[in-house]
Amino acid sequence: MELLIILSVAISLLAVHVDGRSSCVRITKSHPCQQFYFHFDNEGNTFKNQSNVFNVTAKLSNSKRESFEAFFCVVFYPPCGASVDYLLPNIRTPHVVPCQEFCTSTWKLWRRMFIKKKIPQDSAWPWGLRCESLPRKDCIKRSAYGTWKYLHKHSKDDNVIPILRDDDDEIDDKPPRLTSEQIIPRRYDVIDQGNSKLFRGWADVQGTGAANDYCRVIGKRKKQFLACALAGSVGQDHRYVSRMGFDAGLKDTWYMRDANNDGRDDYCRCVGNSTVSRISCMKAERDGFRSSPLVGGSQYSFDLIGSDGCFGQEVNPFTGL
Repeated sequence: MELLIILSVAISLLAVHVDGRSSCVRITKSHPCQQFYFHFDNEGNTFKNQSNVFNVTAKLSNSKRESFEAFFCVVFYPPCGASVDYLLPNIRTPHVVPCQEFCTSTWKLWRRMFIKKKIPQDSAWPWGLRCESLPRKDCIKRSAYGTWKYLHKHSKDDNVIPILRDDDDEIDDKPPRLTSEQIIPRRYDVIDQGNSKLFRGWADVQGTGAANDYCRVIGKRKKQFLACALAGSVGQDHRYVSRMGFDAGLKDTWYMRDANNDGRDDYCRCVGNSTVSRISCMKAERDGFRSSPLVGGSQYSFDLIGSDGCFGQEVNPFTGL
């Protein structure tokens, strides 16, 4: 049924004819991207099944709708052929992909519209579309004045790492910079290596800027907990832990990464079932994970925006991608 809905949306949006020399397709006036350019790559991309976002933004004011459509058009229907020359004159063989900052500004606007209930509460940011995975140079963006630009190099804030957050619209934190003398070495004397079928690996829960803390799941089922042997610590006691019986998440969906931009790697995983699922993260604190005896709180500390429907999506345990 979902596939039929997606197909019907695509058919209603598009009336095209193909340029025989390539996969470049001409867009007709019925397509929302026609206001920006005239051809798109028919090969599409991994996000094209999320093109129903145009139905969500269609009800917004003209300026807001145009801002969303400019970004989503480049993502879902990337320009090609003569349209690239039209958007980016005098740029030889540009890499037609949206810039990270273009994505971040669009996501901030999406969040504001969602909070103001201008966007339906059951509408999610497209699954799999993560701003931090997009390039910061050799990419395209659109200014507030409606002009298209091609970025050849990073901005001056090269060390800023934008992360999709669910607790703040501002993204301006910077990771700490340490010298080799300041980095605390890893521990290689840990006896209990943890459950090999669940997460185990190096992370940075201390916020030092180096993934030198060894984290793994100890025990099984109701007695399992996440424990990290911190760099610089001694002994075999489990001090930096989660609650007993914590939810490890659906198989192969777990990973550790700084998901809220506070410098510490959080434990994130997909929770739920085939009908309703989301990525929920257990926040790393100074004295342990949220939900642990010393910290308290919920193991479901915060959910990632746009992660609805994560069921069945396997990820890299160290990047979440």
